[in-house]
Amino acid sequence: MEGGVRNIKGDAHKLKQNHREMKKGLEKFKKKFETTERLASSLKNALSDLRSEWIQIKREVQDSRSESMQLKYGQNDIISEAASLNTRIESTEQDSKTLKDTQNELNTNINALKRKVEEIKGDNVILKNSQSNTRYEHEEIKKKLAQMDSDSTAMLHDVRYLKEVTNKLKRQFLTIVESGKNTSTSQITIENLLKKIGTYQFEKDSNDLNEQNEKIDIGSDDDVPMLNILGGGKVRLRNPKNEHVEIKEPPERNQQKTRAIPKDCHDLYKNGFEVSGVYRIMPKGTAMLDDVYCQYVNNTGWTVIQRRVDGVTSFNNGWIEYKYGFGNLYSDFWLGNEKLHHLTNQRDYTLRVDMWDWEGNQAYAEYHTMKISSEKEKYTLNVTGYSGNAGDSLTFHEGMAFSTQDYDNDRHVKNCAADNKGGWWFHSCFSSHLNGVYQKRWYSENGRSFADGIVWYTLKHDEFYSLKKVEMKLRPNSN
Repeated sequence: MEGGVRNIKGDAHKLKQNHREMKKGLEKFKKKFETTERLASSLKNALSDLRSEWIQIKREVQDSRSESMQLKYGQNDIISEAASLNTRIESTEQDSKTLKDTQNELNTNINALKRKVEEIKGDNVILKNSQSNTRYEHEEIKKKLAQMDSDSTAMLHDVRYLKEVTNKLKRQFLTIVESGKNTSTSQITIENLLKKIGTYQFEKDSNDLNEQNEKIDIGSDDDVPMLNILGGGKVRLRNPKNEHVEIKEPPERNQQKTRAIPKDCHDLYKNGFEVSGVYRIMPKGTAMLDDVYCQYVNNTGWTVIQRRVDGVTSFNNGWIEYKYGFGNLYSDFWLGNEKLHHLTNQRDYTLRVDMWDWEGNQAYAEYHTMKISSEKEKYTLNVTGYSGNAGDSLTFHEGMAFSTQDYDNDRHVKNCAADNKGGWWFHSCFSSHLNGVYQKRWYSENGRSFADGIVWYTLKHDEFYSLKKVEMKLRPNSN
């Protein structure tokens, strides 16, 4: 019994302990349940939020779907427009290619027209020169024809006279033979008759020569150069008052029965002409006489090839103008690159450059050799052997081709001739430029951005000082 009681007590005690543990477990369970309820509540709230977000997302998805459809429609429109644009681009590219081909053809035609225009200009210049020479030659032919008419009239007169004398001689000779007079008397008679014939012919030739000389008039300046070239001996010229002026024979060094056509002014000097002015020469390789200005100084005939003195003539010209020359031989002018080529290649020449500044000073530069190549070689400058007191501003340009505003042959990235407004043998760009704009003194004070004056740098050591007067001239190195 006691043992059973103890067991019962023990079981009761265990039950109590279990009850306590169960309470504790229940409390824990309650706490967990409360926590679970809170979690459930949170989950419910989260679920509610998720539902709201899902509904919002669903709506956004629907909106996105509608926007996607709109984008697809827009994309289809863009694709259609892109296809249309591609078609237009291809058409535009084809049109552009056609336009480029047309432009190239136009440029080719324009260049061909430019060349034709230049050729026409050159032909016009040649025709003008030829016309001038033809007029002059026509006048000479008219004079010669008139002289020939006069000579033929005189010859007919002489023939008639000789026939009369011959007939008279025949009659006298027959009379003498028939009359049987002595031989000495016949010989004396014949000799007397022959003397009469000779005396008449001598007097007639003298009279004809005087008449020819009196017919030579100076009617215009155009006649003077040919008289200078072909004249010689005593010639009587008529002045406006009809008074006879006698021009004497040249010195003894010029007594030549036949005179060659002068190739330069020094040839004219050797023929006895010593008054500076405009004459005509024919350099080797040319077909016509050309007017040049000759300057006779220190027993030499200088052929002037360039002059700047008053600025009346513009030197901002193109290739054709510089090829054939321009200006007034008594004022500003450029002789012409073609003439310079023929001149400087027929013999060796010295180039002299005379220059005057605005302060009244004069200086010069001489180069023992100067040659200009042909147009095919772009009229390249070859110059050596400097001497003088102006400084050497030309050797820098040795070996350079000639450049103009429309034909750039210099070594600068820009067109020196166009920037500096004149043709020259530009390098990059220049140490001398005698074909620039006619400025006064230091023209940079006038706000000029380019050194486009008449410049010889070593004279003033300033490219913005423009000279007052310049002359370029040639003489042969040997007689």
